[in-house]
Amino acid sequence: MTEVKSESSVFDALSNKVSSYMAGKHLSVTGFSRKAGVDRGVVFRLVRDRKPITTNSMLRMGASLETPTYIVIGYNTGKVYFVGAQHSDCSRWINNLAPDSKTKRLAPLRSTEPLEIFKESHLHKFILG
Repeated sequence: MTEVKSESSVFDALSNKVSSYMAGKHLSVTGFSRKAGVDRGVVFRLVRDRKPITTNSMLRMGASLETPTYIVIGYNTGKVYFVGAQHSDCSRWINNLAPDSKTKRLAPLRSTEPLEIFKESHLHKFILG
């Protein structure tokens, strides 16, 4: 693996983001290392000692800082109908559009177009085809 020098701006930015993320979520070094899937010593080197770490470790830590966003998109038109923090939010929104079994009322959205749920990071596959 290639080593990243501590002088680089990417290294410093990641170190600051990890530190603020850990403080904001009240995570210990051990807790963050479990979430990121890296060794505890790597997190210590990044946050406390500011020593160089491998690029792969930097990518893993950066990916664990992202919060996934899910989007409900119309399959035919590509129109964005709903954005949620979790897949279950989008599923719940779609299920609320179905007619109620007791009263048989239709929801405000009377679309015949099929809806799909995409993770924001996988949206380019839908756009590019």
